[in-house]
Amino acid sequence: VSDGTTAGTRLVVDLLPGTDGSQPQLFAAFQNGAVFTARTMAGTGLWFTDGSVSGTVQLAPVTLFQSERPLAIGNQLFFSGWGAGYPKLWISDGTPAGTREVDPTGGPMGAIALTDVAGTLCFISTAAGRVFKSDGTAAGTGEIAPLANYGTSYELAAWNGRLGFSSYPGSGSSTNGELWISDGTAAGTARLRSGFVARVSGIRAFGPRFLFIADDGVVGTEM
Repeated sequence: VSDGTTAGTRLVVDLLPGTDGSQPQLFAAFQNGAVFTARTMAGTGLWFTDGSVSGTVQLAPVTLFQSERPLAIGNQLFFSGWGAGYPKLWISDGTPAGTREVDPTGGPMGAIALTDVAGTLCFISTAAGRVFKSDGTAAGTGEIAPLANYGTSYELAAWNGRLGFSSYPGSGSSTNGELWISDGTAAGTARLRSGFVARVSGIRAFGPRFLFIADDGVVGTEM
C-alpha cells in the first residue's frame, strides 16, 4: 500500500510466507478498502483489506468463478464463487459473518458479466445463458424477461439507467446476432435490431449512446 511517498509505501500483510507469495488478484474497490482473491496455506479465498494488518480479513474461503471480478453496488458486494461443487452468486457486507450465497438452497447460478444498472445487479447466468437481476435475496433474483425470445446472452452494458445486451437466438434462427435493451422488467425488454450474421460484441456505454461491434453481412465487421 502507498500514500504516494517513499516512507508511506509498505507491505500490507504476508498472507503466504515464502517465495511463492499469495498471488493477490482481481482487486475491486469496496467500502473504505478493497477486496481481492489470494492464496494461503488453507487454500484460495476472497479477502478484504483497509490497508492495515488488522483490517485484512478473509470474507469467504471460495474461488471466484471464471475469474469474474467482484462488483460493489452501494454497501453490498456481489461475486460469483464456487459453492458445493458448482458456482453460485454470493453477496457480502464486508464482513465474514455477512458473506453468504444469495440462494443457498438453489441450484447452480454461475454469474458472469456482473453489471450495475442504476443500483441493481444484472448478470448472465451461465446455467441458463440468460440475463438475470438480483437484489441480494433468493426471492429477488430471477430473469429480467423470462418469456422474451432473445436466446443466449453474451455481453451486458449499463446505459442511461437501462441495460443493453447481445444475444444469439440459436440454431434454426434466421439471424445469428441481436441487440436488445431492457429497463429490468419484462415489459421494458425489447429487441433493438436483429439480422447480424455474427455475434454482437464490444458493447460499451458512450455518453447518450452505446457502441457495439457487429457484422450485418454487407460491410463486414464494423462499429
